[in-house]
Amino acid sequence: MKALTVIIGMVFLIGLGAANVAAGPEVRMNVGTIIKSNKPAAKISKLPDLVISSVAFEKVVRKKDIHNNEYWIFNVRISVKNRGHSDSGPFSVLLERNVGPGGQYVRACPPCIISVPGLSAHQTITLSPRQFNNANNFNSSFRATADIRNTVKESRENNNTKVRAFVP
Repeated sequence: MKALTVIIGMVFLIGLGAANVAAGPEVRMNVGTIIKSNKPAAKISKLPDLVISSVAFEKVVRKKDIHNNEYWIFNVRISVKNRGHSDSGPFSVLLERNVGPGGQYVRACPPCIISVPGLSAHQTITLSPRQFNNANNFNSSFRATADIRNTVKESRENNNTKVRAFVP
């Protein structure tokens, strides 16, 4: 009868919310609120997930052209992260540049396709292909894309690109 009383008391306390219940002289347990959901549990993918975590600029030097217009020499730094739960195989990163309003993105430079031998789960690598300048009097946008040839099977294939504008 004593066991039945504890069980009935626990059911009553569960209905009221979280509480500490004594189940005997030496046993204590914490009873919490039970929430029922009809949604299936989310599955955690065991695949890699490559993302461009940042496109950053490092201004190196300010110069003037032959018309006395100022411009910057700058580095572009691309950070690529594997947000997935397994290592990736090798892949390539492409850096493209859009010069001027309405312009199309084109490969920013010959070495702007960078081979990466792979990334461990949760690892980040920072790449810097070369220096650039904005001597054309237009703000430039840069677009970095990881896994341009889709060689890595990822948990999400639609998050591999990031765009950022260089503003003098």
